[in-house]
Amino acid sequence: MGEEDIEPLRPTIEVLQLSANDWEKLRDIKLQALRDEPLAYGDTHEKALARSEQEWRGALEKDHYLSAMQGNLIVGIARVDFDEGGGRMPHIYTMSMLRLMRGAGVLLKN
Repeated sequence: MGEEDIEPLRPTIEVLQLSANDWEKLRDIKLQALRDEPLAYGDTHEKALARSEQEWRGALEKDHYLSAMQGNLIVGIARVDFDEGGGRMPHIYTMSMLRLMRGAGVLLKN
């Protein structure tokens, strides 16, 4: 058995749906993503920073956001929507992952 046969350790991640009360979590991870990769999103750090609590809450009331949690730390988010007409096929529209978690297998089934 060689080193190439050893599967890397993957973080234990819990996936939760964010509610309007989680607006600070959404804000914080989006601000971090905009700092890390400013050209990757159709938004700017300055615009996001200027949003009010009500605007962040409104985004969570309008859209479905899933969070990847490692303990109490939110390490990623995805904005998900489902087929119109009550279908259950999810469509991912936005995904952000903290830079330190990229390549750690967060999106793989634990």
